[in-house]
Amino acid sequence: VNIGPGSKTAEKAKQDYSKLVLRRKKGAAFMVQPPNGELKPFTTQIIQISAYNDLWGSYNDNLILKV
Repeated sequence: VNIGPGSKTAEKAKQDYSKLVLRRKKGAAFMVQPPNGELKPFTTQIIQISAYNDLWGSYNDNLILKV
């Protein structure tokens, strides 16, 4: 539900973000969160990888982790 003329629904915000990450017109984009950081001794870090696409097909990419 829009509250005001400038507000966005959650679905519209998601669509806008998808357009933003696909702006290079490559068909697919992969976003990694966090994109970088420091892993301290004896700790763990969850890395979220999100895939966006606007073309059919199978996609792959390389994720390089340097520890």
